[in-house]
Amino acid sequence: MKSLYKILFFCVWLLVSFHASGQIALPLTQYTEVLPLFNPAFSGIEDHTDIRIGLRRQWSGINNSPFANYVHVSGMLPEIKRKKKRRVRYRSPYDVDKMTDMVKLPGNALRMSNPNLYRKLVRDSIQRAVRKLDRKARIKLRRQLQPQTSIRIRPKHGYSATLLNDEQGAFSNLTANLGYAYHMPVSDKMILSIGVSATFNSAEFDRNRARVSNEADDPLYQLYANGGLNRFSYYINPGVSLYSDNFYVSYGINRIMGSGLGSGQVFGIDGVETQHNLIAATFIDLAPDFKLSPGILFSYKVLSPATLYANTKLFYKEKIWLALNYRNRDAVGGAFGFYFSDKYKLSYAYDVPVAKLNNSFGSTHEFVFGILLKKGAAPKPFNF
Repeated sequence: MKSLYKILFFCVWLLVSFHASGQIALPLTQYTEVLPLFNPAFSGIEDHTDIRIGLRRQWSGINNSPFANYVHVSGMLPEIKRKKKRRVRYRSPYDVDKMTDMVKLPGNALRMSNPNLYRKLVRDSIQRAVRKLDRKARIKLRRQLQPQTSIRIRPKHGYSATLLNDEQGAFSNLTANLGYAYHMPVSDKMILSIGVSATFNSAEFDRNRARVSNEADDPLYQLYANGGLNRFSYYINPGVSLYSDNFYVSYGINRIMGSGLGSGQVFGIDGVETQHNLIAATFIDLAPDFKLSPGILFSYKVLSPATLYANTKLFYKEKIWLALNYRNRDAVGGAFGFYFSDKYKLSYAYDVPVAKLNNSFGSTHEFVFGILLKKGAAPKPFNF
């Protein structure tokens, strides 16, 4: 428990040590690391607790380029009433002593100076044979009791929490997101999850970081400088997801309700558009040690251009992976990552602007460090 407190303290310290600010629509290349941020139905999809710490520097070739950092936690809520399952243990059906007694000593034709030694040799031989039989039977029983999927096919409650800071010049944004999801089996291999999250947002404008030719004659600058952008708002975000060990598909709506919501408006809250997110991925076994996972994130707004994130990941022994990423109208790039010590994870993504953007924008760098607590099932496939 003390180690958990230390990790959480480190996460908070890391987050507040950076200047808190940013652009409202943050494009994350490694969006799969924080799926509950885009759809709350992914909250607690794994049976262990995941912590993610992310850093992103976009367009490193320009001054005051967008910078973001976040801390994300996702896990499963403890069960109030947990049924105690009777543990099935293998018990050997062989009695070595009884089997040894059944072996008759040689007759008088063979002179024996020490019959006890002979009996001991016979018992050791029988015991070695019994151990081999028991080992095979124990492995067979373990395989029969082992679940066929890495996810737990039973109802469960999940949670997620994200604290995100991002900045772009004089504009800053601090976001806190809290999510909950209920996961219910719909078959012996698939689960349907329904989730909802609340987003609390604080936007600010720092006049000391803004540069204009004439402050007095610039009405937009005066509006921002006098607190016209500084505001606090909250949003409600529902979502649904269907998943198994081989795929997931989900649909979520961001900013469907919140402060200042007008009925029947495209703009849900204070002029911010409601956003629809479709997320899907599948997992294909190529060989015993290789797995391929193509996936997409499609974000749609009524009055803004749609955004498509596409990526394809190649896993090796579920420990190392390489990825190719594409974001329409924006960038292409790659990523790689790996697990170490069976509970820590590190990944890096590199993006370059597409041709229609000025190359002087520079590349984008994104780092994610992950921690798995109370690891249950294998960390595949949702949080790679």
